[in-house]
Amino acid sequence: MRATLDWSHKLLSETERTLLRRLSVFARGETLAAAEAVCSGEGIEQDEVLDLLGALVDKSLVVARMGTDGAMRYWMLETIRRYAKEKLEESGEAEETRGRHAAFFLALAEEAEPELSGPRSALWIRLLEEEHDNLRTPLSWVLERQKSGLGLRFGAALWRFWLAEGHVREGRRWLKAILAGGERTKERVNVLEGMGWLAQYQGEIERAKTTYTEMLELSRDLGIGGSVATALNSLGTMAVSQGNNERAKQYLEENLSVLERLEEEGKPGTALKRYHAFNLLGVLALNEDGDPARAAALW
Repeated sequence: MRATLDWSHKLLSETERTLLRRLSVFARGETLAAAEAVCSGEGIEQDEVLDLLGALVDKSLVVARMGTDGAMRYWMLETIRRYAKEKLEESGEAEETRGRHAAFFLALAEEAEPELSGPRSALWIRLLEEEHDNLRTPLSWVLERQKSGLGLRFGAALWRFWLAEGHVREGRRWLKAILAGGERTKERVNVLEGMGWLAQYQGEIERAKTTYTEMLELSRDLGIGGSVATALNSLGTMAVSQGNNERAKQYLEENLSVLERLEEEGKPGTALKRYHAFNLLGVLALNEDGDPARAAALW
């Protein structure tokens, strides 16, 4: 097999060899757009990539097939990919190519993130599932190289996908590794929110409370009012579920205060959060305090 691959490799043009080795950074294939972004530069123009892919397909080194999203994808058999990966390491351009690969899929994840809570969520979830291995690979790469800022951005962008698709255990492993970096940034706040959700999903309430408490403290330090409100709401909701009603009232009333201030500042998205807090406080007023008038006013 090695001799056959060596023979086939010698028959390639220099640009075909360059593309072949750069394609080895992809896991489970790639779209044309991904190949153009990651594999062009230093010897390959972006508009050359399609013709070069076609040449590699003709030489049976790359396979073209339709992906589940309807877009054409290009694949290498694993034996060919391993061979191409060796050539990439020998070329001295492995780190640069992996960096472009990470940048492309981080951009994809961050483009998808706001869509995962919207009407097109199913479409974006399918796309991320198709590219899941191409997301795992660069995430491993940035964590191995202690690029904690990039790791936080990946985690902040992907946790809703992991939750929606049931990759909860895997998601928690990634988020735990990402949070070990320790950077106190807005992205860390978002990752903490994700860890709280995934811990709750697995029934680990104490872990979720610890995570949301850290999220609350960091959000206050950074002055991120919306995240302060989210953390207070989560802590209040969990306190209600555990029967700690006095603590729940404290969290929810502070949450309302924060949300009212955000609304006055013209920040969007406060109405539903205020509704949730009013509703829970109404339940507590009726069931805990026996005060139907107070409950009615809150409702």
